[in-house]
Amino acid sequence: MTTLLWVMTGGAAGSGARYLLTRLMNTTGDSGFPYGTLTVNVVGCLTIGFLASAFQNTWNVSSTTQATLLVGVLGGFTTFSSFSHETIQMFQSGRYGAALLYLLVSNAAGLAGILIGMKLAPAG
Repeated sequence: MTTLLWVMTGGAAGSGARYLLTRLMNTTGDSGFPYGTLTVNVVGCLTIGFLASAFQNTWNVSSTTQATLLVGVLGGFTTFSSFSHETIQMFQSGRYGAALLYLLVSNAAGLAGILIGMKLAPAG
């Protein structure tokens, strides 16, 4: 239960950071390109790659701390980082077919979900 509360707290912090960063970046230019979201996804992936590797190879931190940072903070900051990390883990463990399937299905289903959700929403 304690780990869950830490993950939830980390998730709130990550979500707040995502909101602030995307708001700041998306208001600094009027190009219409989602620079904030792109930045969040890239920074999240860089950070989860660094931390996951450091936790596995060098840093001796508790499983609660790992969950708080990797699942909570970075999961709240961007789920793209979790998705990317899981995909890389599958590739590294030799599960190439599963990794490719996950990559393709996640992207296709995510885009399809958006389109279907838009169609199901009431028209204004």
